[in-house]
Amino acid sequence: MPITIKDSFDTEEIISTAGTKGRAHFVPTQDATVVARLRAAGAILLGKTNTPEFTLDGITDNMVYGRTNNPFDLSRTVGGSSGGAAAIIAVGGSPLDIGTDTLASIRWPAHCCGVAGIKPTSGRASLAGHILGPGGAVASLTQPGPIARFVEDLILILPIISGPDPRDPSVEGKLFGDPASVDLKSLRVAFYTRNGVTIPAAEIVETVRAAATVLSTSAAAVEEEVPPRLRDGPALGLKMFEVG
Repeated sequence: MPITIKDSFDTEEIISTAGTKGRAHFVPTQDATVVARLRAAGAILLGKTNTPEFTLDGITDNMVYGRTNNPFDLSRTVGGSSGGAAAIIAVGGSPLDIGTDTLASIRWPAHCCGVAGIKPTSGRASLAGHILGPGGAVASLTQPGPIARFVEDLILILPIISGPDPRDPSVEGKLFGDPASVDLKSLRVAFYTRNGVTIPAAEIVETVRAAATVLSTSAAAVEEEVPPRLRDGPALGLKMFEVG
């Protein structure tokens, strides 16, 4: 299957800039672990997708390749830092990309471009060969994850890139269950449409409520409830990166 890869991952014999001019001509001699696992599974690398410098921004712009614009409206953002990945998936230029997410770097671009993406639980996939590699406070928040057109594609890809890696001792060997085997009747589901920080578009509210309605016919309980202190999340996330 043809794929693309966020440019923050090393790709053997292919320039890997991480969006910074200091690596504008850097050619790795070894694939990042997640790239190697995809190649071993039969993936064919079409190319790299744009990222802000060192992945550290919520828009996708750098001094090597410039700005990536939203394919549906060039005056709007694709988000970041996996903005190039989300954009190419949205236009059908690639069926799969691997991004990374620290504070929302998969989820935010997926939202901006109308595609599917997931930030896996910490310790699922290796950061070896990524510009923000294993070790340190940021690494504990950062996870590689797939971006694709459909949720079903994420389910197929995530087990391939996950699992123990000698290059990243933080990765655990927990097995994946089959989503189809989940007994919905045993689940208690909570949902919310307002987080106390921003007001979502009416279409988003309608979609969330529609999903809750569908679940209510199968799950043990479906309730609308906002998690305590949710509105403090953005401020706490940014505070973790303060220096001094």
